[in-house]
Amino acid sequence: MFSLRMALAIVITGAVATVAGLVGCKDTPTTVVSRRIEDPWAIAQGAGLLPVIVYGRPAFASDEAVAEVVYDAARRAVTWTATPPLVRPGPGDDVARLRLVYVFNGTGGGDACASPLGGEPLPGGEVTLVACFCDGEQALVRVDGRVGRSEGLDDGRLRRLIGQATRELLAPPPAPRP
Repeated sequence: MFSLRMALAIVITGAVATVAGLVGCKDTPTTVVSRRIEDPWAIAQGAGLLPVIVYGRPAFASDEAVAEVVYDAARRAVTWTATPPLVRPGPGDDVARLRLVYVFNGTGGGDACASPLGGEPLPGGEVTLVACFCDGEQALVRVDGRVGRSEGLDDGRLRRLIGQATRELLAPPPAPRP
């Protein structure tokens, strides 16, 4: 009888932990990646400098503050090289051939490389993100992401979302296993 009670307690504890974990997941950054190429890092390395272009706002802040947070989080995400090729955008860089584009809270489902339409902060702190490694008007890699709740530009969840999207945009493929 003791072992049956113990087994039941373990099952109930596991179920409670699973439900608690799922409830907390809405605040965890999630992403889905689509690739047209196998090794985006090879292209990024040969491209020279990649401007980081931002549309929309994930939080109530100036466009400049949002762009700085995105740039900083993206550079920090590229951990496999000491010199990430990312740069702050200059005049005309929004139409540079190769570039990284981050669209927050987009409206109308526009293509991030051809017609990016960013939006304003969403109710409850939810943030949606479409990030693309663009070659002209085509996405070489596209990452769709979201976080259920962010409390502003300093929120770690927002920075993790940007970092996760950046790694998926640029990371080299894993080395083949022997």
